[in-house]
Amino acid sequence: MYKLIGLIVILAVSFSQQNPTENDFQSKYLIPNFTANWFKAVEYCRYLGRRLAIIESPATEENLYRAIKSSEVFVNVSTRVWIGANDLGDEGNFHWHATGRRIQYANWVHLQPDNWGGDENCVEVGTNNVGGFQLNWKWNDDNCNRPHYFVCEEGS
Repeated sequence: MYKLIGLIVILAVSFSQQNPTENDFQSKYLIPNFTANWFKAVEYCRYLGRRLAIIESPATEENLYRAIKSSEVFVNVSTRVWIGANDLGDEGNFHWHATGRRIQYANWVHLQPDNWGGDENCVEVGTNNVGGFQLNWKWNDDNCNRPHYFVCEEGS
């Protein structure tokens, strides 16, 4: 009897990993309902045993945007969130904070990154239709001390 139950559990786990459900999708990302600067966002994710989100392909980017759009922080006019990339260690060369790997895939807004004012080192994504700056679900470098929502994800 126990062997049969164990086999069913193994098959169920294996099936859910091959065919992700909406619950799997939602559990990968956690979007707290408060804003923080980039550094505090890193600390908070780490406190939860997670990391700021990493985007390594158009598919992971789309999944992240789906999570943001279905979260309680989403406002169509402007929702800007931190992800885990910065160029704090080497201006102009963006790396993922959690892994140290240089960004390979990027989806920057036109003319970004620009390090405007010499003080934009952290990466935000999302939507913004206010003040003439159109983010349109692309990437932008921003001042790390600005408060934004942020996305924590499972990861090492």
